[in-house]
Amino acid sequence: MKSLRRLLRITLLYLLITMVAAGAALAIVPYQADILVTENQTISRDMVGLSYSTNVTAFSDANFMLPSGLDTRILLGLTEQAHMLVEDRVMFAVPVPGSSSTTYQFSTDESVASSFNIISGASGNVTIDDAANIELGSADNYTITLDGWLDVDSGGDLLIKPKAMRIFNSGSGNVTAFHYASANSTSNIIVNGDDVTGIAATTEATHWEAVDDPPASPDDAVTMVSTVNTTAELDIYDLSSHDLPIGTMINSANVTFRFRSASANSAFARPLLFLSSDNTTGTEVQNTGNTWRTFTETLDRPGGGDWSLADIEELQLGMTLRGTTGDPGQLTQSYLSLSVLLPEGGVTATGLTDQVYVIGVNNHSRTTGALNFDSAQSENVVIANSSDFGSDNGTWLAWYQWDGAVTGGIISSEASGTANGSAKIDRTSGNKVRFGIEDGAGTLHFVLGDAAQSTGIWYMVVGTFGGSGMLLYEQTVLQADTDNFTGGTTSNPNSLYLGSARPTSGFADVFIEEIQFYDRVMGQAEITANFNSGLGQPFPEDDTGLILWLRNDDGKGLTTTDLSGFGNDGILDATVTWREGLIFSQLAIEIDTVEQDTGIGLRVNDTAFDYTLFAGDSMPYANDVSIEIGQVEQILYNPNLVIIGTELPDRAGDATDNDGTFNFGSLPAGITLVVGSLLPVTPGAVTALGESQPDVAPEITTPDNFILTLPEGQITGGVIAPIVNAFAALTPNIPVNYWWWMIYGVTTMALIAAGIRFLNHLWYTGIAVCVNTGLFVAMGVLDWWLMIPIVGGTIASVLLDRAQAPVG
Repeated sequence: MKSLRRLLRITLLYLLITMVAAGAALAIVPYQADILVTENQTISRDMVGLSYSTNVTAFSDANFMLPSGLDTRILLGLTEQAHMLVEDRVMFAVPVPGSSSTTYQFSTDESVASSFNIISGASGNVTIDDAANIELGSADNYTITLDGWLDVDSGGDLLIKPKAMRIFNSGSGNVTAFHYASANSTSNIIVNGDDVTGIAATTEATHWEAVDDPPASPDDAVTMVSTVNTTAELDIYDLSSHDLPIGTMINSANVTFRFRSASANSAFARPLLFLSSDNTTGTEVQNTGNTWRTFTETLDRPGGGDWSLADIEELQLGMTLRGTTGDPGQLTQSYLSLSVLLPEGGVTATGLTDQVYVIGVNNHSRTTGALNFDSAQSENVVIANSSDFGSDNGTWLAWYQWDGAVTGGIISSEASGTANGSAKIDRTSGNKVRFGIEDGAGTLHFVLGDAAQSTGIWYMVVGTFGGSGMLLYEQTVLQADTDNFTGGTTSNPNSLYLGSARPTSGFADVFIEEIQFYDRVMGQAEITANFNSGLGQPFPEDDTGLILWLRNDDGKGLTTTDLSGFGNDGILDATVTWREGLIFSQLAIEIDTVEQDTGIGLRVNDTAFDYTLFAGDSMPYANDVSIEIGQVEQILYNPNLVIIGTELPDRAGDATDNDGTFNFGSLPAGITLVVGSLLPVTPGAVTALGESQPDVAPEITTPDNFILTLPEGQITGGVIAPIVNAFAALTPNIPVNYWWWMIYGVTTMALIAAGIRFLNHLWYTGIAVCVNTGLFVAMGVLDWWLMIPIVGGTIASVLLDRAQAPVG
């Protein structure tokens, strides 16, 4: 039993030591590069927008990062962003003091945040000062362009300016644009007055019976409220609203009224709004003489706060009217109009009255959803054969990404055994792409790509055939190989297959994002235009002759929809999965705001609020954000693409790789930037994130409620913090959290040694280590899960001691 007890003690001791050592190993920074930013002039810049971009696959091949790219991250204000998803592109900002240099670090590791000095807005997002009169212009329509990459899982605002506009991502890839309509009394939603309740008055039998008259044609001579009293009389009526769609937001409520004096003397009127027990009183206005005049006033919500749709159902409108002695005041109209924010697609022209805002949103958002094929599952997508695919001249276009080394087909109509007039795009044993056409007599004519293709890269491959022979394009580049076969494809009994070279063989590990087929030959210019549009383009560059268009963005079910209009849908094997996409580059929201029926344009609201860029729960990859009004473009945000990264850092000392130099783009005048080699650093130097205030508008601003986030393990409070920070400053290559790990390890080992030497029970030692670990967890140095094996070991030692204790 003593031997067993010793063995268990040794095992528990090993677990404790292992947890300490393993925890320290988690903080190792494998690679880090210095980025030196220098201001050569005397201008101090508190914000320089930067964008870092490089080739992820090359980084992965050089073993700088995992193939997924998700082992890198950067801390942006309050937002931690794992940013190497499709390619490495991240938006950030750094302060550049005048006539000085500042060094920042970029680290490829998931456990330590990079030490970029970030300027962020509310909740870690970017706010942009509103330039004066940016929303005003001679034209009434405007276009907002967000050129960047957006994760569809990150719901939230993409661009918002309170009481002006809002563009947001619902979290499911649906981008919605809201426009806050201007408070214009002649161009608003008029709340229906047909159901108002008449109230008896001094000189008229009923009131308000003409409130549904449009403003341009008041029924002055027929219906009016008249009072000779010099004390204001109040009349109140109920409202019934139109069926506004869910999601409608109310910007303001405006009361319009028309009155006069029956003689040359003055009359006075005042609007009121009633909601439950609260009311809002407007300003009493005067009208002298017997000329009808119209007045409009915007009133706040009774009781304060924001308007809701439910308020409109309960709201009551009141008017007070008074004349002068012997001369009645006469009121012919009063009605409520709403300045509203209508959700995309929520309002149609059917059933609406005049003066309703109609907002047209041309949503050019795109997704890079794809079909995910696994060769081990022997799976494909079947498209039933159709005479549509028989053509003497044609073009096949495919966007795909290899997910493994297995050769196989992208698309093929080749049947088992012989093929008759079939077409195919596949990868051969040399990993080169191949485009082939079978001549109907058993001979496959094909053209081969110039170089082997790799995993993890999106390829656009185009194969053309017809009277000029067969050609193959890869990433818009015409490949050297050609074939003079001038035949076409036939309408044969074979179906088309995605993800395999034949119905039951040639399966591939591949993501297929898009397939197009045209019954014409596509030229170089059009191929280049399609490629430059990127993945998930909203429309083909030219849909003439388009027979098949699979975007593979359905996202669920067993059907991928043909968007060409020919109905050549694909049917998925049950094991084929959908790859969730990203909303991709060049997201353009075009909003042309016009008044229904009249076609009168409505301008963008000019408010005093700043723009907030990307207020979702993660920072996207932004190239630029612009707004165009009246064909005049205003750049809201345009970071400098400082690092293009066509040359990778050299890990082996090979001079041919330029020893870690980068190519980088343009910078503001006077600023230079040098990027060092991305080399192994153990440990990496990580400094605190800084907070900077902007010097001039319009720059990224830091609001008063900004809360600075520090790197993990950094301790800023307590008696011991200054001592540890001072100690860490003596060795700048070791970040502060390493010192905390060292202190934890020393104290833990000391407690273990003391427990074994002086205590009779191992569980005493376990309790001591638990208390010590809990202290460091509470300080934020250790992760809470480290307590699990330590507590478990302590409980095991207690049970062991109880089992070995003498009975009686």
